[in-house]
Amino acid sequence: MSLTITIKKISNDESSISIFVKNVWVDWSAKAIPVKAAGGTKSAYQRDVRADNLLRTLLDKFCNVTDETTLSEAKDELLKALGDADFNECLQVDKWTKSLVFDMTYQKVYE
Repeated sequence: MSLTITIKKISNDESSISIFVKNVWVDWSAKAIPVKAAGGTKSAYQRDVRADNLLRTLLDKFCNVTDETTLSEAKDELLKALGDADFNECLQVDKWTKSLVFDMTYQKVYE
């Protein structure tokens, strides 16, 4: 099984996507806040990418976990709910979306 990803918004400070997994749409976004560090040089800029963890969002959507659930148990629950292929693809989507907003913010600052 594969994921369907719809990009809802790509801008210099936010990437929003919808992921279709297990016949359910899950909305997720990453936001960036550019911060100018001392010195004003290209390497002095820092970006803070803030995003909810996509896997946590999926846990809330597909699994019955509580605050007492261990990380290992939560991973097993999510693997059971999604399957290996979809679980691994969700990990990639999480990294890709954060990277995308990070790169877009960098582009805004230096163009």
